Amino acid sequence: MMAINLRNQSPSKINLTPCQMKDQFNTYKDKYNKVHTKSISTGFGLTNEDQKGGSVQSIRSLMADKVHGGWNLTVVPLAV
Repeated sequence: MMAINLRNQSPSKINLTPCQMKDQFNTYKDKYNKVHTKSISTGFGLTNEDQKGGSVQSIRSLMADKVHGGWNLTVVPLAV
C-alpha cells in the first residue's frame, strides 16, 4: 500500500513495483551497513570522544596559518 501511495505522489517517471522498491531499499541499506562497518573498523570520521577530547581544536591550531579566512564559514574568499 505504501509503495503504491508513494508512486502516485511522486513526480518521478520511474514506476517501481512494491517488490522492486523493497529490493532497492535493501540495496541501499546493505551499502549503508558496509560503509558503516568499514568506518568503525578503520576509524575514519570523528568520534564523540574526539570531539570532546579536543582533537578538533588541536588540528585547527596546527593548521591555522594554512587556512585563509579562519574557520568562520561566513567568510567570503577574496579570490575565486
